[in-house]
Parts: sequence; C-alpha cells; structure tokens
Amino acid sequence: MTTFATGMSYAAIAAFALLLVGAALSDVKRYIISNRLNLAVAGSSVVFLLAQSLLPPDLRTINLSLLYIAKTVGAAALVFAVCLVLFAKGVMGGGDVKLITLCTLWAGPPLVLPFIFVTALAGGVVTLGVLVVERLKRLGVPASQIVNPLALRMSQSKVPYGLGIATGGLYVATALATQAGLGG
Repeated sequence: MTTFATGMSYAAIAAFALLLVGAALSDVKRYIISNRLNLAVAGSSVVFLLAQSLLPPDLRTINLSLLYIAKTVGAAALVFAVCLVLFAKGVMGGGDVKLITLCTLWAGPPLVLPFIFVTALAGGVVTLGVLVVERLKRLGVPASQIVNPLALRMSQSKVPYGLGIATGGLYVATALATQAGLGG
C-alpha cells in the first residue's frame, strides 16, 4: 500500500506541474485559463491528498492534521478574497483567480508565503515585459517574435498573470517533489 500511495503522490505532483505549464501556455496564447484546466488542478490535489492519507504519518510529505487543513483553507480563502477584489476591478481574470487559489491549496501553510513571493516576482517580470513592449510600440519599434514571443500576441496592455502564477505553482510542485524524495 505504501508503494502505491507514494506513486500516487508522485503522479499527482507531476500532473499538477504539467497542468501549470498548460495554464501558462494557454494564458500567454489566448489570455484564458479554462475551467476544465482549473478543475483538473483541483482533481490532482484531491488525488495527492488521498495518496498522502494512505501513507503512514512519518512518510507523508504534508501534515494532514485539522490545524494544517484549517490554515490551508484559511490562506486559500484570503488569497481568493484579495484576488476577487482584483477581478472586480478588472485587474485579473477569473481563471487567474481560480488558479492562484488552487495553487495556494497545494502550497499549504509551509509553502504559501514562498509561493506568493515567487508568483509576485514572476508576475512582476511578466508585467515589466508587457510595459516594455507597450513602450516600444509607442516609439514605433517593431515587435520581434524572437526577442519577445509575447509581443506579437498583445494587442492591448493585457498581462498573462497565469505565467507568474504557474511559475509560483511550479515552485510548490518542486518543493513537494523534493520533500517526497523525488529530488534526490
């Protein structure tokens, strides 16, 4: 049973990482993170939690205590509330709000602050790139697909925040995989 549960944990983490890559690509190409993709991210977290519950406590990657679960849900609710305000102001899309909330659930208390930090840092770099492209457009500099693959897709100042969220989520996936013993 332990081998099965460990394999399920690894598979869920791998699925989470692949779904994040898909979310980033989708957001960059179409500025959309689909509900199906977000449901798949949620489903991978359920598989991960079930697999963790099958493992003996000393072999688990995460703590499944009620306090851990309450803190995780509380952090996700706080992130959701803040992002909902940003959505209402037109700053974030609905798919972004769902994805960042789901990634917060994956992160749990030990990884939520590093996740938010990495997400904010990556999102800042993406936003800076969008601003540079917009400035270059105003100066009449033609967009180059080689220099900035996002440039030709951007008709207005939209920011594909899914790229930053996916980067933070990949940090979480990497940390969980390392804790589970995949990293070495």
